[in-house]
Amino acid sequence: MKYVPDYCLQIMGESFAWDPARWIPVDEGYDFSTYVDTQGIVQIIDVRTSKFTTPEGFAVGQRVGVDIRDKHPRLKLGVGAIESTMEYVSTPDGNLGFELGTSPDLESYNAADVVLNIQITAPGVEPYGWNSSDAIAGGCV
Repeated sequence: MKYVPDYCLQIMGESFAWDPARWIPVDEGYDFSTYVDTQGIVQIIDVRTSKFTTPEGFAVGQRVGVDIRDKHPRLKLGVGAIESTMEYVSTPDGNLGFELGTSPDLESYNAADVVLNIQITAPGVEPYGWNSSDAIAGGCV
């Protein structure tokens, strides 16, 4: 990760001068993003690639919603997004969320139970879905 003080200015222009800095991945091949608070503490990590998996082997792009629910029977329901739900495991150390597709169209990217995003959040920060929106962690919009 590297800190880019004018990241949003570079890609969005002057309208984001109020909060232009972001922490971004150094390796472009890793599709994840972070939200870092003003004290420099990571609050949210969004994983959007199958290159990273949970200890159980769950990854983005897999149709494993049923398996996730079997492995974690006490999943909490967070705020979903367009054609998605957010289901997450909450611990005192933080939260592990799975944004799962809800579309009945089995060929769709949003197909039911396909992992669209894995979100890790700090304690007290509820995971949220952002599918088909601009609400990604550390986004400029």
